[in-house]
Amino acid sequence: MKCYNDFMNKNRILNEVLFVNFAILFVYFLTSLLQFLFSYFNFQSSLNDILSLALAAGFIIYLHNHISYKNQRVTLLIVGILIFVFIFLRILKYRIFERVEVVARHLWYLFYLPTLFIPFHLFISSLSNNAKLNQKKFFYIRLITFLITLLLFLFVITNDLHQLAFGFNPNFENWNYDYSHNFIYYIIVVWDTLLLLFSFSLSYLKSRIFYGRKYAWLSLIPLFLGSLWLIGDVLKILPQINEANLLNSFAETFCYMIAGYIFASIKLGLITTNENYHKLFFNMQLPAYILDNHNNIIYKSALDNKFSSLNLPNKNSKIIEGNYVIKNISILGGSSIWFEDLSEINNANKQLKELKSKLQDEERLYELINKLKEEQISTSEKNALYDLIAHETLKESERIKVS
Repeated sequence: MKCYNDFMNKNRILNEVLFVNFAILFVYFLTSLLQFLFSYFNFQSSLNDILSLALAAGFIIYLHNHISYKNQRVTLLIVGILIFVFIFLRILKYRIFERVEVVARHLWYLFYLPTLFIPFHLFISSLSNNAKLNQKKFFYIRLITFLITLLLFLFVITNDLHQLAFGFNPNFENWNYDYSHNFIYYIIVVWDTLLLLFSFSLSYLKSRIFYGRKYAWLSLIPLFLGSLWLIGDVLKILPQINEANLLNSFAETFCYMIAGYIFASIKLGLITTNENYHKLFFNMQLPAYILDNHNNIIYKSALDNKFSSLNLPNKNSKIIEGNYVIKNISILGGSSIWFEDLSEINNANKQLKELKSKLQDEERLYELINKLKEEQISTSEKNALYDLIAHETLKESERIKVS
């Protein structure tokens, strides 16, 4: 039965991750098709923009509601917000300020705000759950990586002054299509790649889920596909029909790549979430509950019969009732209550008390035995002394008797 359950669990994880990757690809190609059709037929529509913003907003809500650890939730929420900002910047550039060249170009430079800081926050998110890393080391690593990331972004946003990231024709003629990549751009690509790989490596190393680690490579599929797009863009070999791109632009492709990586990591357990709490609580062997702010039970274990019969502690406190310690801690949106069974400890204490009492009785018995032995030895010594005295005085007694 255990082998069967392991087999089913393995296939469930594998199927879920593959489904997530397929779903991300399907939505990506669907939005690509819409964008291509609008561009091919010169049809002005905001449908794709609205859909992309809605998906980004939904992704933020999902992260807020499903990530367990606060530090990781905050950094991943920043990632979600940056994805939303990326889509919004693309809309500003191509929909509103496309004909205002200076503004459009600097909006294009601003694309590298999320491009650089999304991998940075993914790296920090993975780093924040490393229990072996002390706060001092964490602070310095975060500071150094932040400063490098910020410096690279400053190079991009000031590119008009030095053109170290992108090279243009004189007077920025036809800048939107005719430009070259310079060495700062390639440093950014390498830096982003390193941050993403370190993020994956840290998540992989700290994961305690066997099948999650075994199939961790599946979370790299979105990153791999995004890298192929990037190579195609640099080499200018992305598929086109009548100058209309068949795939989404860099902004959407990058966002889908990151979202796919995060979703796959969640399914694999590389990122800890509170999904499937109902299954966890159903299989618990002790009463446990999650309550909302109004003390309504949201989740409960199968063994909840003690909930109504025992007193419950206030938030962030605990009480002892019989063989149970009942703890209550505050969580986002409510509180969590669980019981710790002290039966084994109490039984051990009882046995120790009985053993102590038994040892005390044995100690008293040994004392009596020792006292008896001492008395016996004392009596023997007295008798020996009396015999010696009698022997020594025997001749004198006989002489007295004769005389």
